[in-house]
Amino acid sequence: GLLQHDPKDRNSLSDNNVAAVIEDKSGTTWIGTFGGGLNKWDKKTGIITQFLHDPKNPHSLGKDYVDAIVEDDSGDLWIGNGEYLSHLKTATGIFENFNSNSRNLTDLDAKNIYVLCRDRDGLIWMGTGNGIKSFDPVTKKFHHYFYEPGNPYGISDYTVTAILADSTGNIWVGTNSAAFNIFDKRT
Repeated sequence: GLLQHDPKDRNSLSDNNVAAVIEDKSGTTWIGTFGGGLNKWDKKTGIITQFLHDPKNPHSLGKDYVDAIVEDDSGDLWIGNGEYLSHLKTATGIFENFNSNSRNLTDLDAKNIYVLCRDRDGLIWMGTGNGIKSFDPVTKKFHHYFYEPGNPYGISDYTVTAILADSTGNIWVGTNSAAFNIFDKRT
């Protein structure tokens, strides 16, 4: 059947403006929306669970605009939502949020996270409105790769709208200038 938002039903899709969809290893579907947060859809039972930002709860979703979702090896989710990178521990439903105001890590400095991918080393890569960012979940540190006009070895634009880690370790990057870039982590 069709999944739709019903304002009278808390167990319906939280918003009809869908931006990201993934199916995790267990077969659960996760749906990110442009204002209704994150939804967990169990296809067997038909139950939808909504995860929304709660300003009173620092362990809720960082923001209700979910643009990208990626799963890690442990089955946890990494979510790009606005200027936040949110980590959802799926077993507990608890979020850890990282942004430019976080005290426990290097500054994210992202205007907006548009796309996410995870590489073979476990790093989370983000395509943002301010270049490429990588996040190491172990050290909780960010690395920044900015657009530098005139640099033939740099990213071809500020805005990164597509990102993919290939099996050799390279990061493929699509930008707003309609160019593809290959980022070699070794160099």
